[in-house]
Amino acid sequence: MCSRTALLVALVSMASFSVSAAPELEFHRKAACEPAPDGWCLARSTKGGFSIELPMPFNDFMLPADTLKTGGKASAHVVGGVYEGTAKLSATCLRYVEGKPDAKAIQENVSSKFGKPQPYDKAGLQGQRYRVQEPQRSADAVSIVGTDYQCLLVAEVAGDKPLPPETLERFFGSFTLSTPTK
Repeated sequence: MCSRTALLVALVSMASFSVSAAPELEFHRKAACEPAPDGWCLARSTKGGFSIELPMPFNDFMLPADTLKTGGKASAHVVGGVYEGTAKLSATCLRYVEGKPDAKAIQENVSSKFGKPQPYDKAGLQGQRYRVQEPQRSADAVSIVGTDYQCLLVAEVAGDKPLPPETLERFFGSFTLSTPTK
């Protein structure tokens, strides 16, 4: 069974942390949200330099910079939460402080596990979109790789009721990048 964790591991494995001990998780906010009139929350990463709209309160945390298997060094910034008890939505950005992400190697690695991606291009951000469908679980993901970052947007649903397409499109389409906070 392909879980969100497996999808994250596959998409980020080219830039996985290679440390002997788990780095310390730093929480910025828990269950945060200033809802818009329609209930959606603008989830701005405190230090990651990105934002995305989520249909529920979210957690905002990071893992400090550490050495990656690819030889670079990056910090991981995450915003996400659980929607209606069955869907997990998250945006994760690895911000490289040393080295650069290898977009081709990342795509080849992911494609070997999940098949050929579809091109993704929204608001000037280009990447790859993936879909994994199983009998009791589905996941949609977008991977965007830049000169000093790798971002992964994931919407995973347990059960046989998928998220409405307009929810997925708003989630993916609302993602924006800015300069990260030091």
